[in-house]
Amino acid sequence: SDLLTGLDMRKKLEETNQKRKEEKTRFEKEILQYSQILDELPHSIITINNLGFVLNFNRHAEKQWDVKRKDVIAIRAEKLFHERISSPVVRSFADPVRKKSPGIHTGQVVALPDGRSIQCDLLIIQTDLKEEVHYTMVIL
Repeated sequence: SDLLTGLDMRKKLEETNQKRKEEKTRFEKEILQYSQILDELPHSIITINNLGFVLNFNRHAEKQWDVKRKDVIAIRAEKLFHERISSPVVRSFADPVRKKSPGIHTGQVVALPDGRSIQCDLLIIQTDLKEEVHYTMVIL
């Protein structure tokens, strides 16, 4: 009877582990699909964490900034913007110390490090996660 109980528990554990693996695979596929959707949008999308490091930089942003994603991921967001020319909303987005302003902001200036400026509306999204906060800027 103890042997049967042990075998039943082992079988249940194996089933649970298999279900976990299947859920993880499904979750990874969904993340990939969402990443691909963000990549195809005709807007620059930049996501940073609360420490100011770039987590996501979509294809449109690559074109607008003329840099490759791999060269931008994990750098400080401040390096993506010209500090003196960018509007206060952009400066606060890029600076980890400043308070962010989620919402739509019209008539903004996004100044790139090379001095080029983009007059645009911005959408700032705040995503509260367990251990950190992410901020996403969408150039509309």
